[in-house]
Amino acid sequence: MRNEIFPFSAIVGQEKAKKSILLNIINPKIGGVLFSGEKGTAKSTLVRSISGIFEEIKVINVPLNITEDRLKGGIDFESTLITGKKNVEVGLLKEANKNIL
Repeated sequence: MRNEIFPFSAIVGQEKAKKSILLNIINPKIGGVLFSGEKGTAKSTLVRSISGIFEEIKVINVPLNITEDRLKGGIDFESTLITGKKNVEVGLLKEANKNIL
């Protein structure tokens, strides 16, 4: 498996999805785009291709077995017990702010 990024312009079809991604990048106040669809419809390929156009945008993958605290963030109990101070660990949603999740 190669780590090459498929070019955004080479994706055939999915015109509404491509337009929604571009509009969201142009105007972040839109607040995001959520894709759903059948397996094999190039959803992930389309999202990953954006980093080839806009290098400052990072694509963050969500593992299938992600826990709620890893997704949303929570208290880092180990660090809290060691230091005696409440330490918060950010989740993927925070990391993905202004990027692609």
